[in-house]
Amino acid sequence: MAASSLASRRFGIEPVVCPSDYAEDLPRSLPVAEFVEETAKHKALDVVKKLAKQGGDPAIVIACDTVIHLDGEIIGKPRDEADAFQTLQKLNNRAHSVYTGVAVCDGKGKLETFHEKTDVVLDFGSPPDALIREYIATGEPFGRAGAYGIQLRAAQFVKEVHGCYNNVIGIPLHALATRLRNF
Repeated sequence: MAASSLASRRFGIEPVVCPSDYAEDLPRSLPVAEFVEETAKHKALDVVKKLAKQGGDPAIVIACDTVIHLDGEIIGKPRDEADAFQTLQKLNNRAHSVYTGVAVCDGKGKLETFHEKTDVVLDFGSPPDALIREYIATGEPFGRAGAYGIQLRAAQFVKEVHGCYNNVIGIPLHALATRLRNF
């Protein structure tokens, strides 16, 4: 089960997970906040269409997209071990921002998007390369923006978090709950 599904259950939502088939291919030249919000919007609309084809009428669809932002670059999920290694080397002992875009929509056309930003510093020690390679060997970095899962083994490397911890996991619960109350 996805971390975001587990997080959702913490505040009383019993989600039905319906993966989006959206290609996530927006230009990385977009401003990071726009990039994550637009990607989340496309994911949500894809799921609404998918459910409509199946004869379903979703009460609410929540879609998220999380990326890392460092030095003007949008960093997503690593392609392979070499990419994961390069990403974690870049992030080591440097503040980077985790952006999650969220789209909330119903099946009737109401749609809202927003994003959350959290700053994180990872510290793989000195020299970091051996620990980074050990971490990559666990397989955990794959399928995760920035090549780490803050809620898993990578927790030991987290030196600082400024902002919403759940945002780094991939769903900013406080901001989402606030929006849902008014949706």
